[in-house]
Amino acid sequence: QDCFECDKDVYDAFIGHFGAEMEQYFIMKGVKYHPDITAITVHRLKMHGVKAGNIDVSGICTMHDDPELYWSHRRTKGNRGVHGAFITLK
Repeated sequence: QDCFECDKDVYDAFIGHFGAEMEQYFIMKGVKYHPDITAITVHRLKMHGVKAGNIDVSGICTMHDDPELYWSHRRTKGNRGVHGAFITLK
């Protein structure tokens, strides 16, 4: 949450799409909004029936963890890159 910042338009989009319950997942630092993307994701998974015991949170921060493994827009000061993810159901 400390490393991901956004402007009001992103905050408004979250509230508009998911409702006022999203407010609890944002903090303000100056004029920037900082969403807790991990908490939002866990919350949404639980809402859709995924049991808490089936959710693993890595705790990895792409900004601060191994730069050889994780690209970060903020760490590279705007150099563009790409992320990929694979999600499977067992």
